Amino acid sequence: MHLDVADNGLWKKVNLRQQDERDQKRKAIIRTAGQLFAEHGAHRTSLNDIAERLNITKPALYHYFKSKNEILFECYKLGAELTENALNQIEQQCPNGLEKVRAYIQIYIAVLIEEMGTNVILFDDRDLEQQQRQAIKQMRRNIQNRLKSYITEGIQDDSIKDCDITLITNTISGAINGISYWYKSDGKLSSEQIAEQMSDYLLSPLIK
Repeated sequence: MHLDVADNGLWKKVNLRQQDERDQKRKAIIRTAGQLFAEHGAHRTSLNDIAERLNITKPALYHYFKSKNEILFECYKLGAELTENALNQIEQQCPNGLEKVRAYIQIYIAVLIEEMGTNVILFDDRDLEQQQRQAIKQMRRNIQNRLKSYITEGIQDDSIKDCDITLITNTISGAINGISYWYKSDGKLSSEQIAEQMSDYLLSPLIK
C-alpha cells in the first residue's frame, strides 16, 4: 500500500491486519516528520506540528512514538534503509565501479532531498540514547563503506584513476551532506538535476 504523506486521509482506517495498520501508520508519521524537518528544521518542529499535519491529536502520536527524538532516529533509520535497498536493486545493473559510485551519489541525494528531508542529516544526536547513537554511527559507517567498496572496484576495473580511497570517500560524502546547508525546495534546480550535476562534477576528476 502506497502512502502519500501529503494526504491527511492516510490516517483513516485501512483494510489491513492490526499490526500491518500500525506499521503503516508509524511509517506515515516518520515520512510526515521528515517533510516537516526539511521545511522547518528538526529543532523547530514539534510533536504538535506533526500531529497537525497528519490531522490527528498529539496524544495519538504517543501510541506510536515516545518522543520526537525517537521519530528523528526512525527518520534516519528509514533513510539509511531506503539508500541500502535502492543500491541493492541498482548496483547489479552498473557495468563498473565508476557507475556504481555515480548511482550511489544520485540515490543518496534523492533519499536526502525527496524522502527524508535534508535537515535530518544535520540533527544533533547527543539528545538520543546511547544505543541509538551507536546505531546511527553504524548505519553511517555501512553506507560509507559501500562507497569505499565502489571506488576500490573502480580502481581495480580501471574505470577510476588510482586515488586515495579514504580522501575521495570523505570528499563525496561531505559534498552530499553539504546539500543540507544550501538546498531549497523552491530553487531553480530539481532534485534530479542536482543529483545529475553533482555526480558529474564529483566524478569528472576520477574518470580515466
